[in-house]
Amino acid sequence: MPGGFIYLSKIMAIFLSIIIGFLFQIFIYRYVNISGVSINIMLILTLQISLVAGGNRGMFFGFFSGLLEDLFFPGLLGERALVRLIIAYFVGSLRGRFSPGNVLFQFIVNTSSYLIHFGGIFLIRTIFSLSTPPAVRLVPSALVVGLFAPVFYFIVSRTNAG
Repeated sequence: MPGGFIYLSKIMAIFLSIIIGFLFQIFIYRYVNISGVSINIMLILTLQISLVAGGNRGMFFGFFSGLLEDLFFPGLLGERALVRLIIAYFVGSLRGRFSPGNVLFQFIVNTSSYLIHFGGIFLIRTIFSLSTPPAVRLVPSALVVGLFAPVFYFIVSRTNAG
């Protein structure tokens, strides 16, 4: 059954992308920063896969990459997974409406998605009376995500990871 093999290979490619992205996130997050602001690679990859391959694959990638981060980083289990799933759905709905290769579009979508991501985490942690993430570097972090997004779009679209 060739169709089943293709579907399975796409799922395996997404899981492999999650593992590779997570490893890069660990090493780049720790060592590469711009004025104290690090790159959120997993969020950028979630957004780029949503734009290149559509909302369903983006939601799949966003949920499992967020779940992996929830397991290894402090916070409520499932908070990043839920927020990324929702963001990937809405970003994936923009596919076909705008040119994803447009750098300004990439900047706007990724910067606003980072702000929504932060707001979602903040809301979930507030509801459960947990410590909220500091908003000191919110705007610089959103700008860094927006600036690095076209690079990741180029990689995702060229490798056809979606």
